[in-house]
Amino acid sequence: MAMELNEIETFVTIHRVGGFGRAVTILHISQPAISRRIDLLERELGAPLFERLSTGVRLTEVGQAFLPYAQQLLRHGLDEAPIIAIDSLTAQKRLIEADFGVGLLPASSIEEELRLGTVRLLPIAALQTTVPVVVIHRCQAYLSRAARRLLEMLTE
Repeated sequence: MAMELNEIETFVTIHRVGGFGRAVTILHISQPAISRRIDLLERELGAPLFERLSTGVRLTEVGQAFLPYAQQLLRHGLDEAPIIAIDSLTAQKRLIEADFGVGLLPASSIEEELRLGTVRLLPIAALQTTVPVVVIHRCQAYLSRAARRLLEMLTE
């Protein structure tokens, strides 16, 4: 499973307006849809992002750590970049090797490609996950403007 940009946009909006109910008005989607997006994002990150209070919401520690990255993704216009969710690690690796972009993969899944030199590893020190994750892209490959911006953001 992968994070969807609409989930990230929902997370940032809830933080900005201070609650799920207020985000309904801004995003023009139902409360259950907003809750579902946040639930999916929290599952992907492996931790709650918000503490629900009677007066609204407050970011958890994980939410505070994730917020700058989420804001940066939205601020740099990557929400307009074409993103294809591919749930097979083999398919993701082959698309990257064939020059179709950038992927976030568990480090343990690319040992052979690294040994062969077909992909380049960019460690992401600030990314917190339950398994080690790295960004890879094909060595000497063409990278779209959106892919270059994403790599710059992740390796800053």
